[in-house]
Amino acid sequence: MAAGAVSVKNTSNDGRGCNIFDGADDSVNTVHCPELLGANLLNGFTISAWINPKSAGETNGYIFSKATGGNGQGGFFFALASSARFFLRLNGGDIKTSASLAITYGKWQHVLATVSSAQLINYYIDGVQSGIVNQDLGKPISEITTNIIQTIGNRSNGTDRSFDGGIKDIKVWNKVLDSTEIIKNASETNTADKQIIYFPLGGNYVNKGSVEVTATNSGSVVGIMDGEIGTALKGQRVTANDKFLIYKGAGGQVGSIAIEE
Repeated sequence: MAAGAVSVKNTSNDGRGCNIFDGADDSVNTVHCPELLGANLLNGFTISAWINPKSAGETNGYIFSKATGGNGQGGFFFALASSARFFLRLNGGDIKTSASLAITYGKWQHVLATVSSAQLINYYIDGVQSGIVNQDLGKPISEITTNIIQTIGNRSNGTDRSFDGGIKDIKVWNKVLDSTEIIKNASETNTADKQIIYFPLGGNYVNKGSVEVTATNSGSVVGIMDGEIGTALKGQRVTANDKFLIYKGAGGQVGSIAIEE
């Protein structure tokens, strides 16, 4: 064999069925759910999803949206920030992010936010709390008044906030989950009590929550998306029997591996 490049794919063997969004104009849409109006969420609510983002997406890639504008007017949206954090914005209120823990691109992770009756938000990644405790969103839940559709992977009334990567298991409860329930959901054990929405995705668009609605796919691809544990920076064959790989790991470390036949 001649000297030259070595083709290497390095993954975590963590493939999951999901909908894969292109970061340009894809979405999954449902009809308006009256159960998601503020009057039905006054005791607080919780939203969660499994995500495997390739990047922050288009401006801020939306995971879930029920709002009439880019600031969350009339409702709320759950999205990624360019700082590799995620956040929920309520009716144009204050932006409070998952400050202390960052999203990892190329990896499946469970993201969850609880919003109390006093609009205080807490964020969790894989069941671990992230950010400052009880951050005030600055707007009351009662201002979730819009009858607009719910959208996964983009914003409700446009295609300019596209998610880039995989999403599965979108869930919304009309209560604040406790720590035990949060850990259960991060361990992929479903907590159904007071669950309004549960769209598995991966081609399954029937809501398994309390509302009898279905979703419609618009452009996203149904597939199995794996998680990367490293990125090949340079793979090289020096001689017929001498090969090496320079890689960058998921934690940012760089190393060299000798490759044997």
